[in-house]
Amino acid sequence: MEYESEWQSLNDKLRTAVTNQSNDITFNDNGLGYRLEDGKLRGKLNTYPFFNKINKDTFLREVLDFNDFDSGLPVSTLLRNHDFELRIEPGRSLLD
Repeated sequence: MEYESEWQSLNDKLRTAVTNQSNDITFNDNGLGYRLEDGKLRGKLNTYPFFNKINKDTFLREVLDFNDFDSGLPVSTLLRNHDFELRIEPGRSLLD
């Protein structure tokens, strides 16, 4: 999802649907972690976080630029210094 408001809206609608026992927004009325117990909504959303504030190249840049506490060097430098090869599973970026 591109906007946090879309993700929050889906979450809100799902909680309402489970609470009202009118969940027609998921396959087989799955609460995706939410459930109704004794008339009260329980659980928490248990899905992949389809919205992230930091994603794509920004996320990778922040990881590689992060400074190691002991050496003070960025992770990217440590990887190079120790001759590590970084491999990354592309995941959702293939869809962009």
